[in-house]
Amino acid sequence: MKIYHASPDYIQSFDFSYGVHFGGIFSAYEAGLRKLSNLQKYKDVVQDHIFVHVCVLDTSAELYKSIDVGSKEEWDKEIQKAKALGFKGIVYKNLYEPDLVSSYLIFDSTLITIEDIDPIDSEEAERLLSWEE
Repeated sequence: MKIYHASPDYIQSFDFSYGVHFGGIFSAYEAGLRKLSNLQKYKDVVQDHIFVHVCVLDTSAELYKSIDVGSKEEWDKEIQKAKALGFKGIVYKNLYEPDLVSSYLIFDSTLITIEDIDPIDSEEAERLLSWEE
């Protein structure tokens, strides 16, 4: 299954130590733009694009089902629960970066393959999110 992760950083290999969030393309744009905005605001970074990581999720593994718990602290608790039950990831409905498809928090690198990494101008991502022609 194709899923996405967006970031101001070009990531060739994800660090799954604390889990990595993936989702639909619209969720990825939202997350990538938020991260870029934070970099620009707090680190005085001059950058006008994000990288969209097109990934494939191995759907053979059963995933823990959860609600969107929001904070990093609450996600850490959910990850511990899921791991204790033998799961390699979590599937949830993203309430903060809504999309038409589910979102995923994956903490096992064997479930994700990076298929492509595409840069997109931040203004273009904003336009796509606003549904403007």
